[in-house]
Amino acid sequence: MPIRTTPRALLTTTLSTALAVTALAALTACGTEKAPGAGRPGPGTVTTDTPLVGTEWQVTGLRSAGTETALPKAARDRARVVLHKNGRVDARLGCNTGSTKATVEGDRITFGRLITTRMGCFGPAADLEKAMTSALDSEARYAIKGDRLTLTTKDGKGVTLTAKTS
Repeated sequence: MPIRTTPRALLTTTLSTALAVTALAALTACGTEKAPGAGRPGPGTVTTDTPLVGTEWQVTGLRSAGTETALPKAARDRARVVLHKNGRVDARLGCNTGSTKATVEGDRITFGRLITTRMGCFGPAADLEKAMTSALDSEARYAIKGDRLTLTTKDGKGVTLTAKTS
């Protein structure tokens, strides 16, 4: 026996479906809104990890044996890294600038020979530069959580970086 649908039942079903689709679209849009203020996501916000490639990463801390230390005031805003799609890496190390090639496989980045300028460097900027050149020398394990990137070398040292916003 064929099922008969009345025009009223068909209209009710169509309106219910349209209402459900509209509500779903509205809820999805709300899930990606950002909280007012500091540009940080608000409660219930869906966040994604910042892409490794194409992002300007600014160094915010030094890592040693699993512990992170914030940069001293004199070294803040002095170091950053950008990994490009073609494998090139551009870096500002603390006092000097440099570049290298990199290959990303899984959670590891293998860096080529780092070529840098040779400006003299001392104090907190020199400590930062030493940590940066160590992190960009040979291989580092990386992890991204939201807008934070960590690079950790085989000896447990490394740097913490934050995606630079405009």
